[in-house]
Amino acid sequence: MKYKRRDFLKLSGAGLALTPGALLDASEKLQVAGGDHRLVVVQLSGGNDGLNTVVPFEDDLYYRSRPALAIPKARVLRLDGSNEMGLHPSMEGLQALFKEGHLAVIQGVGYPDPDRSHFRSMDIWHTANPSITEKETGWLGKALEKKPSTLSGIHIGDEALPLAFNGERHVASIQNLDLIELLSGKKGAKLKKIMRAVNEQSRDGRADYVRGLANETLDSLDKILSVSRNPPPVEYPDSELGRRLKLAGQMVSGDYPARILYLSQGGYDTHARQGDVHSNLLEDLSGALTAFYRHVEKSGVAERVTVMVFSEFGRRVKENASLGTDHGCAAPMFLLSGKTSGGLKGPNPNFTNLDRGDLRFTTDFRRVYATVLEELFSIDSTKLLGKTFEKLSLFS
Repeated sequence: MKYKRRDFLKLSGAGLALTPGALLDASEKLQVAGGDHRLVVVQLSGGNDGLNTVVPFEDDLYYRSRPALAIPKARVLRLDGSNEMGLHPSMEGLQALFKEGHLAVIQGVGYPDPDRSHFRSMDIWHTANPSITEKETGWLGKALEKKPSTLSGIHIGDEALPLAFNGERHVASIQNLDLIELLSGKKGAKLKKIMRAVNEQSRDGRADYVRGLANETLDSLDKILSVSRNPPPVEYPDSELGRRLKLAGQMVSGDYPARILYLSQGGYDTHARQGDVHSNLLEDLSGALTAFYRHVEKSGVAERVTVMVFSEFGRRVKENASLGTDHGCAAPMFLLSGKTSGGLKGPNPNFTNLDRGDLRFTTDFRRVYATVLEELFSIDSTKLLGKTFEKLSLFS
């Protein structure tokens, strides 16, 4: 019987490969990339409130729509070059990076006929297909297939492997950061020795195949542990997002071969009592992204790393009776890099031309994807996305 690499997912849980904890969902021997730019995708799960993230502090309609939740004008962190837009007051780190020209804020990002369902909208973003009817190949999965010898990906987080990576190429998923920390210590060498010894025991043909995949997983693990032992030159927030971005920073500055890294931060579905919750989330996001950028900057690789931050949709313009906001449509994206041209991209929010109480999108998210694919990986975006999308001026 012939087994595919994806079968390893089904068999690893039987104890034939790794010890409990499912460190890696799947593995393949990663090749050093022919190019060296890295893309780090950060997903804000739940639908981030874009209006309280990038704040239109000079628009009276914003304050009328949110008498309790609107950010007071005096507290907004002004963005250079704009007398109308600023960041949430908890995002001082990103304000500094914006002033330095490393942060691009793309306003009003969305797609035609928006869907306010978390699952449907996330599927659309992951596949780059607003007409999706079933789970299909993700946009990053297609990118990996376009350049199998130079592109590889990795997911950091205990969530399921993102649909964006769905495709024929396997992508490693680091699901247990505690185990990474354990294995990188003194006990790690002994535990790995035991794991390899278990995998070397004689078995039948099917088990031999799985054993081979398990050993490849351990080989990949050795590379991860090697970079994770390098202490970063900055301090990261003591949060799950901080831990994930810390490992991502160690990977991209330590020449780990994966060129596309994917991680997420949850909690953005703020239907009630949004104020403090959203503030804490944005403080964590800003602090972790700032630490990551300073990390790669001090390591001399900032111009070879780009972080793309997105959420499946924004929130409605008006606050609700529970002092929260409900599912909306258009929202800003962030692009952070030593290579970016920085600044505000796209028109400011228009509160006089709403779509059923939501902001209308002004930039199709696939234009961002097209720009990233072509500028960073030299991939023909028309073939990958199914049609031509005009690139944005995002990189210098």
